[in-house]
Amino acid sequence: MKAKKVGIIYSGGKYWGGVETYLSLLFDLYDKEKVELCLISLGNWELSKKLQEKEGKVFVLSGKRMRLKTFAEITQLIKKEKIDLLVSQGVVANFYARLSAFFSGVPNLVTVHSELAQDYNNVFIKYAYLFSDIAFSPITKKYITVSHFLKNNLTKRGINKKKFDVIYNGVQLSGQKEDFHSPKHDKIVIGSIGRLHKVKGYDNLIEAANILEDKNPNFRIVIWGDGPEKENLNKKIKDFEIDHHVELAGFEPDLNKILSRVDVYIQPSLSEGFGLTVVEAMLAGRPVIVTPAGALKEIVNNGITGIISKSTEPKDLADSILKMLEDKELGKELSVCARNYAVREFDPEKWANKTIKAYLEVTK
Repeated sequence: MKAKKVGIIYSGGKYWGGVETYLSLLFDLYDKEKVELCLISLGNWELSKKLQEKEGKVFVLSGKRMRLKTFAEITQLIKKEKIDLLVSQGVVANFYARLSAFFSGVPNLVTVHSELAQDYNNVFIKYAYLFSDIAFSPITKKYITVSHFLKNNLTKRGINKKKFDVIYNGVQLSGQKEDFHSPKHDKIVIGSIGRLHKVKGYDNLIEAANILEDKNPNFRIVIWGDGPEKENLNKKIKDFEIDHHVELAGFEPDLNKILSRVDVYIQPSLSEGFGLTVVEAMLAGRPVIVTPAGALKEIVNNGITGIISKSTEPKDLADSILKMLEDKELGKELSVCARNYAVREFDPEKWANKTIKAYLEVTK
């Protein structure tokens, strides 16, 4: 069987995140006998540069958000490269992919990584994008969501549930893994990785640290990442006078370097489409604490593979952290169960095969 050609439209991102990790891994693992992937990048971003370095097939177009000429360039690429399927993720990429697919007569598949309503702070932009996404959704032949949470949200908006495949992310083991250990430093280090965005709930985590200071000061919280909330979060740390307990460490691309410093991993999100870094921490043998937001309660079994706080509120986060600080044996038990579960459920090869199978079904 001749390999099907799949064009993936990517609209870029200022910060490396879950989408970039997802696509980078897919390009590494996909079955080249069944499909031929190419990235159609709207702008030359870190992901497109990385794939070019690996000699992946990449077409870089203008990074302008709305540009009529881009539609023409994509439709020309479809014809020239004989593309059988256009895949997209994110509002801008979806908009270009759906219209280009419609006028070119090829199907469109959308991958959903996050809850759109939580991605934008500006109310006008949020609802404009929501309207656009719903209005053009009939063009999309199939959706892949990375959690049941995301699928349920979209079906509530009227999208036919038969269009969906739920495929949990694959997560690749990298570097040496070790079980939860007694801290080699004076204080237990609680780490988190993510964009400094309101949806990640880091303001609540800082407030939780302020509560914890009086209950058990034997901790240090380190947050790795960059984003628009950096200034506000730094101000909050200074206002509470807890800079000896909380550190914003900036962006660090080396995950192993981060997790080697961490004793416990926490994800304080207000909404989460999947929770990629939570699974990465599980694979690294770190006990995890998460909120019950979004898909996090799908990937963590409370009291068995991690701790799920009662809510996203600072007090409940503080209580969950305190439980881990005061019970070292609990951390050891959770980390072993979590790693075994993560290895079994989030195998990257199986994920890549399921994803390519979904692509091929759309091209029939």
